[in-house]
Amino acid sequence: MTWWKQKNELFSNEKEKYKVLIVTYTDIHRGPMLREIFNKKMTDSMKKFVTFRSAGIYADNGDNIAMYAYRSLKKFGVRLNPYEHESNTLTKTLLDEPDVFLTIDKYGYDTIKREIGDEKLIRLTDYSSDETLKETKDIQSPRDDYCLDYEKLLDIFDDCTDNYLKYLAEKFDCTNYYIKIRKPQHWWEE
Repeated sequence: MTWWKQKNELFSNEKEKYKVLIVTYTDIHRGPMLREIFNKKMTDSMKKFVTFRSAGIYADNGDNIAMYAYRSLKKFGVRLNPYEHESNTLTKTLLDEPDVFLTIDKYGYDTIKREIGDEKLIRLTDYSSDETLKETKDIQSPRDDYCLDYEKLLDIFDDCTDNYLKYLAEKFDCTNYYIKIRKPQHWWEE
């Protein structure tokens, strides 16, 4: 762990907002991808109420977003500088800061549950339209065929983010809450 880059807080300038911390394993693949998709979809009126950050259970502080994740986001229509993202390690000092922890896999959910209980925990899969995904409660990190796996991951994130933003819009009574972004064009769907 790069200890000199460790942050004591992730939401320092956003105390009044609803703070969502996306938790993954290393915070260089799924976490920053999901955060950027949320930020791209939210309107300015929604951004007044909600903010997203990401951290990893075994992240090395200061790592950039993985290149395949960056390229997939670019294809999806999300533009970012690949060096803007710096991974964050989820430490005990960060556990009190967010209003909710949004987990992507069983490991992250179980790890945080052991530390703080489950009252501030939610699973991204609970907001999926896919019943199988809801049952498995797990979105795996891309492993074998990176290009294909990242494209599938973007489809899952696209669906789940739509549903979670609808939930947040109801919670904060925000009617104009998200922008539909371009669906990825997959070669296997042609």
